[in-house]
Amino acid sequence: LDDLDLKVKEIKKVHAALLSTPHNDQKQRNQLDEHMNNIRLLSKTIRKELKDIESEILLDKANNREKEEKGERADLRIKKLQHSSLMKRFKDSMLEYNDCQLQYREQCKKRIVRTLQIVNKDMTDEEIDKIIESGKSQIFVGEYNEMVQKAKLDLQELDDRQKELDKLEKSIMELRDLFVELAMLVEQQGEMVDNIETVIQQSADYVEKAVKHTEEARKHQIKARKKKMLIVGCVVVALMVIVLIIVLSVVV
Repeated sequence: LDDLDLKVKEIKKVHAALLSTPHNDQKQRNQLDEHMNNIRLLSKTIRKELKDIESEILLDKANNREKEEKGERADLRIKKLQHSSLMKRFKDSMLEYNDCQLQYREQCKKRIVRTLQIVNKDMTDEEIDKIIESGKSQIFVGEYNEMVQKAKLDLQELDDRQKELDKLEKSIMELRDLFVELAMLVEQQGEMVDNIETVIQQSADYVEKAVKHTEEARKHQIKARKKKMLIVGCVVVALMVIVLIIVLSVVV
């Protein structure tokens, strides 16, 4: 998960670099493709490991029932809580990645729109949207190539941005499928996490009460010791008085 967070940060840096340059840098585009592929593979690996942990939990629960043990073992509850925590962190990381992909897609669209408007100022918003959605910017480049050359505009960027959009759309669709699966798993674990939190809270309350009882017992013990010492002192004084009376009687 640490590697996944690092990859998401790296892909954000590449996005910023690509958007800050007037023309796409092939090296940066290759880096972007590499980062996206790494995240795709890494997310599959993490998802598989989380499923393996879930299978272990289900097996432990089955064994627990077969042994007719009352309540869940502490180690099983801890494993469930850890699995739920990892699931949430994985989901948050992938949501962050999805957000950065969506933001980058919107920025790419804006740059395509600006380029198309430069090529043909009379083009309507609907025509621009159709070109972007259909992925036909390459055809558009061919149709307006002569005009662009005269205006000294580089429409290679337009084609490059469209290719990036196509890749982003594919990546976003994969993320949607992943989120559907994660949502189902998180929903299944919601009740389990609530139960675990209840057990933890009950344990904390029990510990707090035990501490209070211990403190009260300690205070009672101190009071008992003081009373005991007072009684012993009184007995000693009484004995001394008796001895003194006897001695005086003998002398008289």
